[in-house]
Amino acid sequence: MDSAQIGVRHDALSVNEVRLSTIWLLVDYVPGATKFVILDPADSTVGTATTVTVQAQRADNTVDTNYQSDTTIAVSGSATGGGLVSIANGVGTRSVNDTVAETVTLSLTDSQGTGLDVTSTQQVNFTNPVPTTTAISPSAKQVGSAGFSMTVTGTNFVANSVGRFNGSDRVTTFTSSTQLSLQVLTSDLTATGTFPVTVFNAAPGGGTSNSQLFSVTDGPPPGAAKFVILDPTDSNAGTAVTVTVQAQRSDNTVDTDFQADVTLAASGSATGEGLVDIVNGQGTRQVNDTAVETVTLSLSDTEGTGLDVSSTQQVAFAEVQSGVVEGGNVPPPTSAFKLAGRAYPGAQLTVIIQELGPNQTPVKQDIVADSGGSFEIEFGEVLRGGLTTYGLVIADKDGRIAQTKLFNLGILKAGTESKTIFAAPTVGFAGPAAATKGDFVGFIGYATPDSSLELEVDGTALAKKEAVGADGRYKVLMNTAELAFGPHRVRARQIDAQGVASDFSAQKTFIVSQLPVPRADLNADGIISISDWSIFLSRWRTKDPDLRATLDLNGDGKVDISDFSVFVRTIRR
Repeated sequence: MDSAQIGVRHDALSVNEVRLSTIWLLVDYVPGATKFVILDPADSTVGTATTVTVQAQRADNTVDTNYQSDTTIAVSGSATGGGLVSIANGVGTRSVNDTVAETVTLSLTDSQGTGLDVTSTQQVNFTNPVPTTTAISPSAKQVGSAGFSMTVTGTNFVANSVGRFNGSDRVTTFTSSTQLSLQVLTSDLTATGTFPVTVFNAAPGGGTSNSQLFSVTDGPPPGAAKFVILDPTDSNAGTAVTVTVQAQRSDNTVDTDFQADVTLAASGSATGEGLVDIVNGQGTRQVNDTAVETVTLSLSDTEGTGLDVSSTQQVAFAEVQSGVVEGGNVPPPTSAFKLAGRAYPGAQLTVIIQELGPNQTPVKQDIVADSGGSFEIEFGEVLRGGLTTYGLVIADKDGRIAQTKLFNLGILKAGTESKTIFAAPTVGFAGPAAATKGDFVGFIGYATPDSSLELEVDGTALAKKEAVGADGRYKVLMNTAELAFGPHRVRARQIDAQGVASDFSAQKTFIVSQLPVPRADLNADGIISISDWSIFLSRWRTKDPDLRATLDLNGDGKVDISDFSVFVRTIRR
């Protein structure tokens, strides 16, 4: 018996002065689950997972919160995420994703022999995202040139993306979600002018990207003006370093059409000097030294190119730390590395070692930025021999994570090297990550005090930059009237008073819906569940006024027990 209410009823009857009594035992029986039901999931874009919820329901469609047995969900097409759904208190979830734009059918099997009805099915539509472009290479050719392959970089490219030159489709080769190439025809280069290059993703979803401009010029495009030695990494004596030389234009961009060579010279006892084979504007040589010294690198125009060869660099070859002390231990390295920069007031910083796969090992934790957002971290005892990938993880006061900064380090020489960081702002939502078309969606987070914040939605920057106050907190409201129905992406960067810009933050996704979005659906998954209850409790206790304000469910301008009652009534439905 799953649930019951028990009572007693006493009936009495007199027949010919003989009293008869009957006692009834009344049981109000509540049956248990009879079926597994897949709730209608939110549609998504290719590469972005959607959460699928399965409930164990009674015959009256209410959830049996005493039910604990599992079921298995299957996904059609090329989707991933099918498998055993762990049911706890009558509810379980799985994340489903797809790399192809298609309609995925979700179905159930009674793999655990529960005997419940498993005929429930649902469909989730995965649509193509809108692509964006950030650069093309090359960006100019002389009129009358032959056709060539152009490289386009950006975001949200898919396997069937089509590159377009001046609005016309061109043969396109997909490389990755951030790079593809298209074939520019000889006939595209018969007239001078400036022509747009775009990328198109087909329906469902999809659309046309922003454009990059390609120039067809009367004369040859501005070519390389100088050879430049890039700053090489210092090393230990006896360990070679790679020295890179580029043929650059006067604007410091690489001339990828340049093929002529140049000669590299190295001072002291260093080896590796000689002709640098320049291919597509770049070449390398290996330079080594057995002596502990600083080597000067210089260039000479032995091939008569006429380019400027005044560029020089220095590379330090340091003494190798070696020798055995008592106990057979090698002396610890004297190298140290310093990370310094600007984040947000009270930001929490952690230095990690990025191992192979998803593993991350924290090596410096619990560092807190000062009231101006500045921080300084120095470490050396954890530096490994060889090249190791380290990361700096920055979280704001509310636990939002900025984009992790990765960098490669090795024990190179004695002393302290440093790196300056200007952190990207954090981005979250002041309420559900969804809005009914025409309503406002709110973005909140932290940035460096007195900087200006630039928000970008679907690759287009908002017209107004927001000033960041002394506490580093910001809040921006955006009306969704001009946005299409469906998912949209937002990211942010900050710009200081000197015009220095940070990297962009990681992208966050919000949805513009045709239907009213319930205020109590705090995670915008289309249902009001225990997950929203957890979010409610977290925001109820927060000291962040903007985050707490998202719990104003009755719209009276304050958060109190009335909003608590609204949430409880809503979740009971």
